[in-house]
Amino acid sequence: MEKELNYKYTSSAIIEKLRSMTMNIVKGEGYKPNFTRDDLTDDLHAKAGFRLDTEIVTRQKIKQIIANIKKG
Repeated sequence: MEKELNYKYTSSAIIEKLRSMTMNIVKGEGYKPNFTRDDLTDDLHAKAGFRLDTEIVTRQKIKQIIANIKKG
């Protein structure tokens, strides 16, 4: 991932950030991000091709993201 992000961040910083990117369940609606958006989260979202930092991420959207990840 360091290489994918042009060595802008250390592997330790990337791992720490990924671990901190948690979500809270909002009953009946989906998931709400429980992390602060910054340059690293923006770069990770750009590389991943999806965003988790919107106000609410629906269960359907999360299922779609997981299915796409499993496809490779």
